[in-house]
This record gives sequence, C-alpha cells and structure tokens, in this order.
Amino acid sequence: MGRIASALIRDDIRRSVARKVPALRDGGSDAYDTLQLTDSVIDELEDARAERRAVHVLPHKEGGGIPKAVDLLTSVHPMRTGTSTDSRPAHAFEIRNINEQIGFQWVMGGEKYQSRLSRQLETFYPDSHIEVDELPEPELLPFREDWHLAAARLELKLQGKKERYYPIKHIDVEGFENDPYGSITSEMVGEREAETVTNVATQVIFRPAPSDWYKGGVLEPSIHDVADDLEENVQPADTKDIVREMVSKEGIDLTEARTQKRGKNKKTTAAADAVRRQAGQKGYEVNIRIVAVGQDPEIAISRVDETADMFEGYYDSDTQQGFDCVPMSGEDLLKLVQLAMRREYVDRGMTMGVRTAAGVVHVPNESINTQNVSWTRTSNAGDVPADSPRFSEWLSPAIGWDTPDRSVKRDPDEWIYAIEQSQPTEAAIAAVTEQDQETQPADEQTESSQPNGTEAVY
Repeated sequence: MGRIASALIRDDIRRSVARKVPALRDGGSDAYDTLQLTDSVIDELEDARAERRAVHVLPHKEGGGIPKAVDLLTSVHPMRTGTSTDSRPAHAFEIRNINEQIGFQWVMGGEKYQSRLSRQLETFYPDSHIEVDELPEPELLPFREDWHLAAARLELKLQGKKERYYPIKHIDVEGFENDPYGSITSEMVGEREAETVTNVATQVIFRPAPSDWYKGGVLEPSIHDVADDLEENVQPADTKDIVREMVSKEGIDLTEARTQKRGKNKKTTAAADAVRRQAGQKGYEVNIRIVAVGQDPEIAISRVDETADMFEGYYDSDTQQGFDCVPMSGEDLLKLVQLAMRREYVDRGMTMGVRTAAGVVHVPNESINTQNVSWTRTSNAGDVPADSPRFSEWLSPAIGWDTPDRSVKRDPDEWIYAIEQSQPTEAAIAAVTEQDQETQPADEQTESSQPNGTEAVY
C-alpha cells in the first residue's frame, strides 16, 4: 500500500505542477525564443506546405457569427467517424494579419471537403465573398530572409481524462455576448504606429472526433459520469489530506480518500449542465497555434504572447476551463511551424463539442470592431435571378483586347452577334407610320397639310 500511496502522491504533485507550468508538458518551453530565417530555413518551411488549396473568405458585416458556424461545422463533419485517422482528415481555419490586413482562410483535408466547404459557406454565409486559391500549396505567412520567427501553442488548463470534457466558454453559456475575435485580431495587429512590420497567424486545426467521443470507456469516464461528479461537487482531495487519512486510518479506501463531496450549489449545477449538453453532439479534436514573423525579434514574441493572452476570453468560470499558452523555443519552435505549414494535427487531448468548437472556428461579423479586417462591401441580396435571360459572348473569336483592328475601326454591319438582330425592317417601319397617320387628329392633319409659305394665325 505504501508504494501505491507514494505513486499516487507523486502523480498528484506532477499534475499540479504541470498545470501551473505548462512548459513541463510535451514540446514546450518556459520562455520564448526566436529563429532567424535563412534561405535554408525558408526552403525547409516552404517544402512542408500542404498540397491543398486554400478557401479565402471576405466576411460581410451583416452576416457571419458564431451560431452560423455551428451549422457549418456540422455540415462538413462526416456522419460516421470511426477511430481510424484515415476517415478523419484534419482541416485548418486560419486568421492572418499580413501587412496590417486581417484575412480568413480555410485549408480542408481534401478536395472533397474543400468543395463541400465552399458550398456550405455560400449557404450559411451568403453575403461573404468566397474564393478558392489558384495555388495548390496554401501560404501561412510570408517568410523573408533575416526576419525572426516566434510561435506558441495553446492547451487546456484542465487536462485530465475527466477535465477534458469541461468546456470553454461558448454560445450556450451566459455572458458570451462579445466575440473573442475582436480582442484577438486587435492584438494580432498591435500598435498602428509600429516602425517595424510583424505578420501574425492564428491557426486552428480541427479533426472530426469519433462518433462516441463522449461515451468514455473501460479506463475513462463518460461525459455523464463527469457531469454527475460536477453536480455533486466531487473534487480530488489535496495530497496532504490523503497523507493525513493514511496516517489516521488503517485499511483506508484510497478512492474515498482521494475525493471530497462539497455539496451542490448553483455554480456546480450550471457547470454540470454545460458538460452534459455536449452529449450526443458531433465533436472535434482541436489544436491551436500562433505564429509570428517580424523584423524585430522582441516585437514578434510580444505579438504571439499578447495574442495568446486574448484567448483568456474563452475562460469559463463555472467549469474553470480555459487555455494555457505554451511558448516555443529551439527545435520545438521549428517543428511547430512545420506542423502548421503541413496543417497537421497532433493529439493534445483537446476535444470539443461542435457548439464549443464554433467559438474558435467561425467567420465573424460586425460584432468585432477591428478596423483592419478585410470586409466585403457588396451583398448577394440584389443578384440577378438564376432563371433570368443572359446575353452570350461575341461569336467572332478574332476580336480581342490586343487585336489591332478594334471595334471603333470596323464597319458596324460586319459585327456578328450571338443574338438575333433587333433592328426593325423597312416594311415594319412603313406600317407603323401609316397607322400613326390614320389615327392622327383632324386639326393636326390640317396644320401639317398647310403650305410651307402659309402663316398660321393663332
């Protein structure tokens, strides 16, 4: 029992320290570092780019928003998802600040999903301008020689098998009136009077979770078990409480000693409801990365760190769930950016229901007040109906912009049109003239029949 107890105590200590110092987790550091870009490093990063086309979105101020993203993510989620990674391709949603202009793009896991996304974007964001990139390899940020690279990734504050079900703040939680993208994009831009250029990208990799992601397993509780414990306010006991119980009792039940029931209250009930509502939803496994490239290394680091701080807006006080920032340095820095260029998913234990994931993956609207966002200024509401007749192109292929014999030099009778000539014939003109004369009033006919030399008296 002594060995078991000491192992439990070490596990508690390790978990509590790891939560306070995210750098002790895989692939991170306790401080930022930058990597100066050389030709060889740039080539290495460019070679890592995914061979997929990006879908660019210029949002409209009167459309978009988080609720529409719930429908969008649901529509691109496969109906049946097993545990195989081949049936669950990873997609990327990216917010990019390049030359002080904020833009949004999606990089889907395959051509099938790219086509589906384009159609669904037109359905749920009809006023947005959607364009598929012509380049087969999507760009993340422009890399330039002698510039400096900085990066970080985000993890959940609570990462246990139970705690990963605790949601961040989302649209079902009261108090989520403001879109967090407003503060995030503002920090990505930084100070407008900055003398140096810094480009920043926030990347969210999302992969469909197995359809039974919330059901748990043999060694993992289900989402209903977690909700019940939250409602009863069952919490792990402190290590000192475990030791005290072991000293005072013999034959102690370690499971009982490691938990404490503190009673129900409004806060725990609300947290339990937020957890329980995720049951039955489609889920996504998520990575979040922040990358900056700038002329000044300190400013590049500050852009990453301050952007990561703005993700504090997703902190849910009921479940105490939010994000921790893990800075990158050394080889981990280069590896993280390569993963970002490949749009590759790495399992970090971050799984979200679709209504929670929509908070970090959506097209914004006018609720964010960042002036540097590239908005579309036209709406599709006044488009010509699909069944309206349209004019065809010219039939003559010889006429082009570079053709010396332009239209102003050509006889109009020589033009060939793809539509029938609408000019009336001479017979039609004569018939209309004769009809007008027959219906003309008598006094007008008398006046018009007077000789030119006769002066009318009025």
